[in-house]
Amino acid sequence: MLLPLFDNDDGPTNGDGQTVPDFVLPNVDGGNVQLSGLAEGRTAIVLVFHRGDSCSGCAAQLAEFQTGYASLQSEGADILAISLDSEENTRRMAERLGVTFPMLYDASTTIAAEYGVRDFLAGSYTTVTWIVDDRMRPFGDPMGTTEGEVLPVEVVLQAVRQGNATPTTRG
Repeated sequence: MLLPLFDNDDGPTNGDGQTVPDFVLPNVDGGNVQLSGLAEGRTAIVLVFHRGDSCSGCAAQLAEFQTGYASLQSEGADILAISLDSEENTRRMAERLGVTFPMLYDASTTIAAEYGVRDFLAGSYTTVTWIVDDRMRPFGDPMGTTEGEVLPVEVVLQAVRQGNATPTTRG
């Protein structure tokens, strides 16, 4: 079952048009990615926090998003996958899955903590997905999946399309 993770003011935004925290994280291709820089000029960024290489539920979710990546890009959206694993393991996972969207790593879990998802991923959740607009405002609540579940890319596409139709959904 897909679950919204936060009630009211528990997450990094209070729903009053506030933005999610900006960050810079290393990419497995050797560069760095800044959220605000990537978001600029796009309709949405799909942030997928996941445990890492040894997590089969994470692999299933990333594979699902890879299948719909071209459709998301045609809507002006992009994906950032944020692993809580090491650089080496994140790179291995990206290669094994044939992922073409940016695969970042947050081995220190600092960014996951800022987003309030570290404890969810240390518990029963395998992935946590946020969708933010070009000004880094969430389109809705983050969604978490547990082992054996995937957030369908069609659900994400629908949210991106709705966000495009109503650009002031969060303030």
